[in-house]
Amino acid sequence: MMSWIVYNFTHNKIYYGGEETNIFFRVILAVSNFYIWYISTICLAVYLLVILAVTREVDYFNQELKRAKEERILKNIGVLEKFDFRQNQILETILLANGSLSSFNTFAPLFLFYALANGVYLTSFMDSVPLFYFVMLMFNLAAVIIYNAFILFPTCALQEHLTATNIILINNDEFECSKDPIVYQTYRIMVDRMQKVDTRMAVIGAFPITRNFLAAASFIVPNLGFLLIMVKKVLIANGGHV
Repeated sequence: MMSWIVYNFTHNKIYYGGEETNIFFRVILAVSNFYIWYISTICLAVYLLVILAVTREVDYFNQELKRAKEERILKNIGVLEKFDFRQNQILETILLANGSLSSFNTFAPLFLFYALANGVYLTSFMDSVPLFYFVMLMFNLAAVIIYNAFILFPTCALQEHLTATNIILINNDEFECSKDPIVYQTYRIMVDRMQKVDTRMAVIGAFPITRNFLAAASFIVPNLGFLLIMVKKVLIANGGHV
C-alpha cells in the first residue's frame, strides 16, 4: 500500500511528475501514510473477527432453529423460549458491534470506492509512467479491492443469515393451529423482533450494506473509472492536457 510513496520518496518527490520536495514534507507524508496503513489494518482485523464471530453464531442458530422446525418441536414452550432468548442475545450483540464499528464501516467503504474508481482511471496512464511504477499502482488497486471485499462480503453474509432466520420463522405452519397463547405470542415476538430491529450497517448512513448494494456498487464504481478514462481521451483529442 505504501510502495508508491516509497518510490516517490527515493526520487525526492511527493507525487510522480511533481517537483523535488523538501525531505521534511516527504518524511511527514511517509510517516502519516504508514500510520494510516497500520491503523486501518488493525481496524480491519478487529472488524473481521467481530463480524465473522457473529455470523458464525447466527449460522449455528439458524441450523438449530431449522432442525427444531423439521422435528416440529418449536411448539414446546421450553424449546421456543430458549430460541427466543438466544435470538434476543444475538441481536443485542449485533447492535453493540454495529455501534462500536459504525465509524469504521461508515467511511472506510466510501474511501475505498473512491480509490477503486481512481485506480481504474490510473490504468490509462500506463504509457505515461515507468513500468515498475505502474505495476506498483496496480498492486495498490488490487489491495484496495481485497480490502473492500474483506469489509463488504462478511457484512453482506451476516445480513443474508439474518434474512434466513426471518424466512425460517415466517415459513412455519406449526404455529397456525397453536392453541397455546403463550407459544403464539412468543413466536410473534420473535418474528416482529427480526423485522423491526435494524441490524444493517450503512455507508455514510445512507446506503445499507446488503447484497443488492454490493452488486450495484461493484457495477457502478469501476464504471466511474472508465467514464473518467473516456473524458480524458476526449479532452486529449480536443487539444487538452491531462
